[in-house]
Amino acid sequence: MAFFTRLETLKAKLNMNQIHEKFCPKVDEFIGFQITDFREEDRSVVGRLVVSDHNTQPFGLLHGGVSCLVAESIASMAANFSVAEDQAAVGQSLTANHIRSARAGDEITVTARNVHSGNRSQVWNVDLTRGDDLISQVILTISIISKK
Repeated sequence: MAFFTRLETLKAKLNMNQIHEKFCPKVDEFIGFQITDFREEDRSVVGRLVVSDHNTQPFGLLHGGVSCLVAESIASMAANFSVAEDQAAVGQSLTANHIRSARAGDEITVTARNVHSGNRSQVWNVDLTRGDDLISQVILTISIISKK
């Protein structure tokens, strides 16, 4: 059975840009973040962030809070595509380690991988990389709740 069960239904009707527009927060668009791929084979989702003046702190470096925002956005969206229609996946805990800096013009690849998927929770590892360099590593625990 497919992990991203709800996504498969949507992909039959929408392309990746339409899925992004419908399910990503507007803040993602403002800061320059976009989902680029869902990988069923390893339960991962990939996105892209270009560092610009919309997502840096006063010293011109990628803001750590933006790294956390992007990590929660990508993992939460992926988790919501893997739960039943009457359930929702919501962030419960986030831990981030910022390893290296990134500057305006840098292109960051954001990869979220599901490492645990239970009935009541999921855990996602999210890596933000520039080429082979790890910029930030985020672990997100997600709670699965009833929409009722």
